[in-house]
Amino acid sequence: IIDILNMTKEAQDAQQAQMIDIVQRTVERMRGMISRILDVNAIETKELKLNMQPVDVAKVINSLAEERREVAKNKQINIITQI
Repeated sequence: IIDILNMTKEAQDAQQAQMIDIVQRTVERMRGMISRILDVNAIETKELKLNMQPVDVAKVINSLAEERREVAKNKQINIITQI
């Protein structure tokens, strides 16, 4: 899917390219969610060791806000982040 989105993005205008970027980030986020679900299963069955790492919370929040900004705009909702 991501390869198809990359090819499609090259042939679109700026607004469509932005929407494709949002879809691409959403696909990546969903892939991460699925991976975490599988990791939880592995943790529960004691097949996985945790590797704790620091996370840039501001980056995560800004990314999530950006993904939802266009949908919110269509509903006349402004998303503002201050971190």
